[in-house]
Amino acid sequence: MRNYLYQTLEFDKVLDDLARRTHSSLAAERLRNLTPLPSLEVVRKSLGRISELRKFMDSGESFPGNNFQDIRGYLQLAAVEGGNLEPEAFRHIHEVLHLAARTHRFFSRDLSAFPLLQGVGAPLAPNPSLVQEISKSIDLQTLDIRDQASPSLGSIRRKMARTHERLRRELQALLDRLWRADVLQERLITMRQGRWVLPVKETHRHRIKGVLHDQSASGATVFVEPLETLELNNQVRRLEADERHEIEKVLRRLTDVVRANSTDLEQNLEVLVRLDCIHAMALTSKELNQHEPALNTRGLLKIKAGRHPLLILRKDTVSGVVPLDLSIGEGFNTLVITGPNAGGKTVALKTVGLLALMVSCGLHIPADPDSQIPNFNRILAHAGDAQSIEMDLSTFSAHLKGLKAIVDEAAPGDLVLIDEIGSGTDPQEGA
Repeated sequence: MRNYLYQTLEFDKVLDDLARRTHSSLAAERLRNLTPLPSLEVVRKSLGRISELRKFMDSGESFPGNNFQDIRGYLQLAAVEGGNLEPEAFRHIHEVLHLAARTHRFFSRDLSAFPLLQGVGAPLAPNPSLVQEISKSIDLQTLDIRDQASPSLGSIRRKMARTHERLRRELQALLDRLWRADVLQERLITMRQGRWVLPVKETHRHRIKGVLHDQSASGATVFVEPLETLELNNQVRRLEADERHEIEKVLRRLTDVVRANSTDLEQNLEVLVRLDCIHAMALTSKELNQHEPALNTRGLLKIKAGRHPLLILRKDTVSGVVPLDLSIGEGFNTLVITGPNAGGKTVALKTVGLLALMVSCGLHIPADPDSQIPNFNRILAHAGDAQSIEMDLSTFSAHLKGLKAIVDEAAPGDLVLIDEIGSGTDPQEGA
């Protein structure tokens, strides 16, 4: 029923527009799955939070926001004892922590005029020591492990640099000598199987002592590691193994710190997702000139200058959409809209239902702020041609089936919307 209602009123498209304004896939997913809130009080708080942020944005201020990733998978992996996170995971965790710290500083200001927003941001738990540890250990642009990640790693890399230089000089001297002796196929130093080698003519391979590592496709060139550089190459390989081992230790240490702070990290992520959703709602409110309506429990629905949000998006301007004024629930609770074809009856009907549904989900609506929306228990709608070949239903049969479902389910406090009641009949046949 929910999917049918959302598609009938095109609320799914409204949610898609909301989702594209978010900074995270988690917030986008949450908005696409938005459902009516459980009570009038929860709706009031949601509308109030959007109004607070909208007021702040209207003053020219900007709310801290940036793209961030879903880190829940990383936290689950870190929870396994002995598990290691990769550098990319720490980059995404750092993004969440950095944004949490910025947002926490924002809420540390005097924002007494925004109590509802502060209530959302209050659980943020910045962790400057973990932010610093990640930044010190990992280059967040290249994802390389920094020399200062550990004293041992820096020492290993300095030894490796010195050994590489000695190896380079030794190979260069051999290259010059063997090139002059016409032993080499090319004047270059290359690598095979992780070892530095020289390209020797196959016909001259007996003139150089060393280890044969490879041969060209033609067989004319063999790649030989000279005996003179064998030990230096061995040292380089040992130092590379030491480096890998030390990097694993660094990542294991950082993973242990993440594991110890996983509860705070999950909490930060949840708060940022909630704020991202509210920011998307407030941004939509500002761009589509939406407002917080007055709520009531008297069943009074009064829409002033209401506009269909999808028409605003399509025309890219509020003024390009004809506004709707409609009132029901004060003296009468049934309203029949009549008029010529293409006169806007269906749009008016869907606008009423859509605005009521948006409010029930805690969203601002494109209508004047003195509009009034009641707290409907449910919204039931039937519109369009619902014929089904699969269920052997004609247009008229499907229409009757939809009406029956509404009659069976409708109760006091519900909003019922029916477009072209009795459609699918043929007056010529008396049906």
